[in-house]
Amino acid sequence: MKTIKGFIVGAVIVGAVGFALGYNHGRGAPLLTNPFTEYTLSDQVRESADHAGEKLKEGVDKATESVKKALE
Repeated sequence: MKTIKGFIVGAVIVGAVGFALGYNHGRGAPLLTNPFTEYTLSDQVRESADHAGEKLKEGVDKATESVKKALE
């Protein structure tokens, strides 16, 4: 009986966590955020702009390194 009770409790906990992660994934929000808060379009745009800025900086760094090697 103890094993069945533990299984049911574990299934409920895993189900709740899985629901929250799936819900956040479905609406495009970061996975480990509160699924009940509003995730607006401006939040999505801000996050995309931050990500694009990081990728641009990486590209510029790579290009700078290749130019330095070419000049040597």
